Amino acid sequence: MQNQVIRIAMMSLVVAFACAVTIRADDADYKNVQIILTKYCMGCHNEDEANGDFRLDTFEQMQKGGESGTAFTAGSTASSRMIQMMRGKLEPQMPPADEPQPSDDEIQLVADWIEAGAKGPDGNSASPSKLTTPKIASKTDIQPVTALAFSKDGKSIAISRFGTVNVYDVETYDAKASPKTSFTNLNAKVNSVQFLKDDQHLLLGAGVAGLYGEAMLLDLANGKVIRKFRGHRDLVYSATVSSDEKLIATSSYDKTSVLWEMKSEKPIRTFKGHNDAVFENVFDPTGELLITASADATIKVWRVSDATRLDTRGEPLKEQYTTAVSPDGKFIVGGGEDNRIRKWKLVSRKPNQTNELVASRFAHESPIEILRFHPDGLHLISVASDGSIKIWDIETLTQQFQFEPQPASVQALAVSEDRLVVGRMDGSIGFLEWPRTKLSKSDSNSTNSDPNTVAEAVALSGEFNLVELEKAKQKETEPNDEIGSANALKAPFVVSGIIHPTKENTAKPDIDLFKFSAKTGERWIIETKASQNKSPVDTHIAIFDSNGKPVPRVLLRATRDSYFTFRGKNSKQADDFRIHNWEEMRLNQLLYCNGEVIKLYHYPRGPDSGYDVFPNFGNRHSMFDTTPIAHALHEPCYIVDAHPPGTKFPESGLPQFLLNYENDDDAEQEKGADSKLTFTAPVTADYFVKVRDSRDFSGDDYRYDLIVRPEQPNFELKKLAANPKMAKGTYKKVEVKIDRKDNFSGPVSISVENLPNGIKAIGPVTIAEEVLRAFFVLHAADNAEIPANSQEIKVTATALINGKEVKRTQSLGKVKLTGEPKMRVGLGCDEGAMPYFNRDRRQVLEIHPGETITAQVQIRRDGYEGLVNFGKQDAALNLPFGVYVNHTGLNGVLIPKGETKRSFFITAEEWVKPCERLIFLEAGEAGKPSSNPVVLRVLAK
Repeated sequence: MQNQVIRIAMMSLVVAFACAVTIRADDADYKNVQIILTKYCMGCHNEDEANGDFRLDTFEQMQKGGESGTAFTAGSTASSRMIQMMRGKLEPQMPPADEPQPSDDEIQLVADWIEAGAKGPDGNSASPSKLTTPKIASKTDIQPVTALAFSKDGKSIAISRFGTVNVYDVETYDAKASPKTSFTNLNAKVNSVQFLKDDQHLLLGAGVAGLYGEAMLLDLANGKVIRKFRGHRDLVYSATVSSDEKLIATSSYDKTSVLWEMKSEKPIRTFKGHNDAVFENVFDPTGELLITASADATIKVWRVSDATRLDTRGEPLKEQYTTAVSPDGKFIVGGGEDNRIRKWKLVSRKPNQTNELVASRFAHESPIEILRFHPDGLHLISVASDGSIKIWDIETLTQQFQFEPQPASVQALAVSEDRLVVGRMDGSIGFLEWPRTKLSKSDSNSTNSDPNTVAEAVALSGEFNLVELEKAKQKETEPNDEIGSANALKAPFVVSGIIHPTKENTAKPDIDLFKFSAKTGERWIIETKASQNKSPVDTHIAIFDSNGKPVPRVLLRATRDSYFTFRGKNSKQADDFRIHNWEEMRLNQLLYCNGEVIKLYHYPRGPDSGYDVFPNFGNRHSMFDTTPIAHALHEPCYIVDAHPPGTKFPESGLPQFLLNYENDDDAEQEKGADSKLTFTAPVTADYFVKVRDSRDFSGDDYRYDLIVRPEQPNFELKKLAANPKMAKGTYKKVEVKIDRKDNFSGPVSISVENLPNGIKAIGPVTIAEEVLRAFFVLHAADNAEIPANSQEIKVTATALINGKEVKRTQSLGKVKLTGEPKMRVGLGCDEGAMPYFNRDRRQVLEIHPGETITAQVQIRRDGYEGLVNFGKQDAALNLPFGVYVNHTGLNGVLIPKGETKRSFFITAEEWVKPCERLIFLEAGEAGKPSSNPVVLRVLAK
């Protein structure tokens, strides 16, 4: 950060200048003594680092002494430890021998002051506010701009440079213009400037590095400083005024913020809690909250009335230089050294209310120094240390415009309805017109759709019989390894081929090309059968156009970067994806990992766990027909947004990935090493399927079948776990899984038939869109009996596909009763000791998107007395995707030994649509009884 570099340089000059000061022996007063002590001793004896419990920053603290007693005795140098240690006559010598030492004259001056009675200043003294330095002529006329502000009416602009503030008319300003009002000889660096509502007063934040910090209130009418608010021991970076203009807040390099009354020069209270410099503060529109950005890599929210810290946002990775609150008070943004803009909801008005992180963007390729909202409240302006300036849509936090790079580092920014004004390090001022007509349309962050093409997908008409097509299977004709010699076939077709051994005198591996025609938007399934037929070939398929170029499928734009931590991942694993900075990622987002794209399904339960990815059980599925592969520890990965090929985006510093139509192994991992691809034709044209071995192996037995056929959405019902066992008077979970075929994503309803008397299936139950499983419960009455001649229970799954009802049925076998239960489980609202067991009247839990609610699970122990475990983030079964059991930690939802109930949290993501589900819990012990189902109702946002 430029300001930080400047400050370090200034501190170096302070030390150099202080070493050049000559104190005369007859100047034995407190002021000059303090200069000597500041020069040699203050570094180890101050408020932050009080070695030996001894401080020198005020006269009062000097008088208190330290852990060894008083430091000096007025009128007696012989009794004063300070002088004896400075002269080396008392151990330990101070300053230490390896530190700069005071001269004999300087020591004598301190001694003379003590002998003369050690008189202090009038009242308590703060740190020295004047720096005695030699005069050094400047070798440049450049005066960097340090702060800017527009008047409320937009007609005036205040421009600050070191020690000065000038106010100009906006419309007539140029580099040679004369100011309307000028304040000079302020003797401090001005870091912030703000007009009050009357446009007749200015509030400044200023100070001298290492000495003091203050705010100043200036009167434009008479050109005078009205008040000074001095209460910091170091430079003030930010001074802001509340919306009612009754309060002022200052923030400083001394790690604190201070609240002042506008009409008084005395501080009201101090906000302590940051561990490093506080670079910026801002009131929320109500004036009830103060938000601060610090070099300790946090954004904090404080209650103004009593300086209580309400929330600390620790997501940033490095120093935070800037923060702002949206004009409507709904959001906080922050930026800094890690090049990212973060957006949080602003909800905390009392302790323990969390301001949720809702968006994070890698925004610039260098640190972000300034964030300011446009008056319309819809746009955010960011300025980085490399001179780049960008405009963001605040709703989606997507970039809409980037200004031309600035000729010098931008130190200050002022924003009005129609323009931006930038103040640069070289002293120049730049006016930038607000690009109202050039702002790009906001792009969505949604990743629910597959933007294969700009063309609308078209379902191919007519019934399709794969068996008949395989009977008409054709054979490849060699050579067919070039576009010009490709085998031309009419789709649909099945063709058999061989990846022939490499020809003599050439290292080029064999490939096969097949040509077919497709119309705009037609969707084709292209797949191979090889490993399914015990062939050694590991096929790889890709689609090319008539020019021999790959056909692009989707453009992925990275929005944040990450990498794998703790351990890598094999190609099948769907759980425990541990990735850096996971707290800033969200469910339903896409993660790009070295060519593979996966969807985040469940959050980690803390730093010692990882994300679960789609489909949340079994082998993981990849998106866009990318191939599941292994990933190494520390391998880079990225959260990405999906867009049609050819979409143009401004540079963000993060990569973009163009995925073509190709596949090595089936993305759903159901066909072994065989390939499967869904192809949507972008235009009417001839296309070419390229088949090769992914390892470039070959042989006479490397045989395969290539199938090009219309998409036929469908599903199959997987085999059920037959003959469930349950105790009388309890509920029992039944899991139903489906295989979705050819991109069928619709809902599937579940029904149960042939139930014997006393056994009831609780419904309705639906397998939701895109999801692959659901659960229902059977309930056995207390008097249930299963006749020996009872029928097998049938489970039927029904879906509507292309206007036709499709049914699939499986046998569940027969229920087996196991006698009296050892434990019963009940689920309901979190209302204390309400009994939930065997309830026919269903309770309803209601939740809004973005909300967290509580529920309660109870047990009745009938012989089992141990711990009961209900699972972790999946503890509640049948929750919609994006709704999950929250705050479980690594242990999950437990009822300890000797207890009978436990409350738990359910959270819904912002994007979850209204729906209803029957949810329940299953115990892990005592025969695994389930709870009664309750209705979870997701309401409209």
